[in-house]
Amino acid sequence: MVQEAGLISFLRTLAIILLIFYGIRLVLRYLAPILLKMFINKQRKAYENTSSSHQEPSEDGEVHIRGKRKSQKQNESLGDYVDYEEIEESEEKK
Repeated sequence: MVQEAGLISFLRTLAIILLIFYGIRLVLRYLAPILLKMFINKQRKAYENTSSSHQEPSEDGEVHIRGKRKSQKQNESLGDYVDYEEIEESEEKK
């Protein structure tokens, strides 16, 4: 038996689509901020763990200076510096 698409079945389909659409919007409106807050807290804790693990405990009044290490590769790749002087040519050529 073949059913024809009537106005009632079209309206029912349209109503189902609209209910699903607005249902998803309603759920995301309340669920997205909660998920975002959880993600931000997780990232903040991970950052705090990595930043605190690199710091060494120090006593009051102690000073630590951390500098960049010079790499030999960087100095070698610059090449040789050549100092030169300009020589003015005399008007007479020998």
